[in-house]
Amino acid sequence: MADDASSAVRNFGRFLDGDVLKGTEGSSTVRELLEQIHLQLSRHRPDEYFYKSVLLDRIVRGSFRPHTVAVFNEHRVRKSRADLVFVRHEGVVYEVKTGLDDLAKAPAQIADYYSSFTHVNLVLDRRHVERALHVVPSSVGIMTLNRSRGLTIHRRSVKFTAGLSSVAMFDAMRRDEYLELLSAADRDLDVSSHKSVLQKIESMDPVEVHSHYMAALRRRGLARPRIKDIADLPAALLPAAYLYKMTARQWGALINLLDRDVMDVLERDS
Repeated sequence: MADDASSAVRNFGRFLDGDVLKGTEGSSTVRELLEQIHLQLSRHRPDEYFYKSVLLDRIVRGSFRPHTVAVFNEHRVRKSRADLVFVRHEGVVYEVKTGLDDLAKAPAQIADYYSSFTHVNLVLDRRHVERALHVVPSSVGIMTLNRSRGLTIHRRSVKFTAGLSSVAMFDAMRRDEYLELLSAADRDLDVSSHKSVLQKIESMDPVEVHSHYMAALRRRGLARPRIKDIADLPAALLPAAYLYKMTARQWGALINLLDRDVMDVLERDS
């Protein structure tokens, strides 16, 4: 497992160009190297992975206890996929638009997100802010990354429930999740009949369905295997910790490398 982790560190450099690597020469440990790469990415090429690392670092790890927040990556909502969704008592959507993106799809995406969630935020390259303030609903939060690798809030999200759709949330639930909802609403309902189930869902208050859906999502997210040392991870590794499938042993091996000498890791088995 340690060899796998060493290979991961060595291969990381293949995705980085000279501008990004410039300034990392003084790094002595793997942790310091990752920190410097993260800094250089913020200056030269802040891609979607970088945006997600800042959101996870500043919101999940910075504002809450990480193991109280369910995190969903590329979460499907109707015809859209939300870049990140954080669920505690409420679910909050974060849609990233980097400098390589535009806002053409944003209105349709936002409408989809509001069918299942009450808080939506756009996390934008600064060049998009002025346009976004005029073209997206006033309930949508707008934020950008700043030079300290934090978040600047240009407009806070406001809770919006008018777009909630019981059917959209039902479509996103697992069988055990919607059966629990239906059982509480009507114990005599014939759940073997899709028509009966759909009619019952359509008749339910979307706000009540939403409350159940958020509780179900939180349970689902928090039931996943968790990394016990997440508080000690460099920000550059946070998206990987939440979004990639690695075993606990693989993560343990990688974490053990963080304070090792960079050259020792890079030259191992080379």
